[in-house]
Amino acid sequence: MVSFVGDLGFLYKANLCLRTALKILKPIHTARVQDEDALYKLFYEFPWEDYLDVDSKFVIDSVVHGTRFTHSQYASQKAKDGLVDQFRDKYKERPSVDLNRPDLRINLHIQQDLCTLSLDSSGASLHHRGYRTATNIAPLNEVLAAGLIQLSGWKGDSDFLDPMCGSGTFLIEGALMAANVAPGLIRSETIGYAFERWPDHNPRTFEECLENARRIGAETRTAAPTPPVIIGNDIHPGAVTLAGQGSETARVAGMIDVFRNDCEMFNITASSAGAKIAPNAPKLVVTNPPWGKRIGAGEPAGRRRAGPGDYDDEYGDEDSFDRDTTVGSNDISAEEALEQVWNSLGVFLKRECPDSSAFVLSGNPEVSRAIRMRASRKHVVGIGGVDCRLLRYDILPPKPPGYAPRQRLEERD
Repeated sequence: MVSFVGDLGFLYKANLCLRTALKILKPIHTARVQDEDALYKLFYEFPWEDYLDVDSKFVIDSVVHGTRFTHSQYASQKAKDGLVDQFRDKYKERPSVDLNRPDLRINLHIQQDLCTLSLDSSGASLHHRGYRTATNIAPLNEVLAAGLIQLSGWKGDSDFLDPMCGSGTFLIEGALMAANVAPGLIRSETIGYAFERWPDHNPRTFEECLENARRIGAETRTAAPTPPVIIGNDIHPGAVTLAGQGSETARVAGMIDVFRNDCEMFNITASSAGAKIAPNAPKLVVTNPPWGKRIGAGEPAGRRRAGPGDYDDEYGDEDSFDRDTTVGSNDISAEEALEQVWNSLGVFLKRECPDSSAFVLSGNPEVSRAIRMRASRKHVVGIGGVDCRLLRYDILPPKPPGYAPRQRLEERD
């Protein structure tokens, strides 16, 4: 958790502009609670009238750690009882609970006996950017995608590729970053933010924040008339369609080219986007290929979760949460089909991306070895209960004409 101090306008800006935050919480009270009765009393005595009235709708989200409180739903229930009993005893009426669109979303965090009450200013998780009108079975979380791109070190200063792009999350988040577009702008026009229903919400200040974010994006585009080339590819027609729709809604379609090919057969130079890229220019590849299971969907039959010891120096790259990862045919097993996918990715990288770096999200060290490359760096990433790695591969520059390995030259002599 990251903490900062600021005024209401700063809270608005945080919701609009932070790319890797899921929630912006405003702490309003801390106290020590030893048991459920103390928790009930805390909520019964807290001045909720400053935030709610009997006609308001609210919900309490709880996160508990420690031995005193072990069940978050039970903590939410006791806290809710204290809050509504306060109103019922005073006014013979009480605010109601609304799980979907409350006027006030209260966050209750208990660490051992330390209880923190916060107001959730975001509402729905900030990974809901507002540009995804439809999705496939397992879309890559937008906040996760933005964080992985930042982890790669890309700052829009080179061309950007995702040869297995799925619904285009890496592409869209990369385009938003390159154009310095606030990730929350589209959301402000669609699902909005929880703070817009707060009693002290200042629409004028919020509009000023929106205008400032739009101005910064426009100035960036003006100052950089030749933005980086961003190219995606996927074999699934539905995924390619979703990537195009998402980029249109996010208003970055003019920055992104998406193609439908088998990864191994995808020739960047021969594509309609090839003329935009200088021959053999270094590129940055970030991709999330299939690896045989989905985040949060449990382990495939006969498989166990990867552990830290599995990620040895032989580790390849594999893994995909951005689309249906079911692969296989009547002739080969699913495991063999996955290995073919990883192998094709390796062929593509060596042929199309010389003198470049590739960052591949992986949660299956067994399949990844089929890429036939050694990772130069492995970033540990825990995602949805799966132990993953963001693997960096540094691809060698093209070999000069007449090059032959030393051993082969010795054999000739």
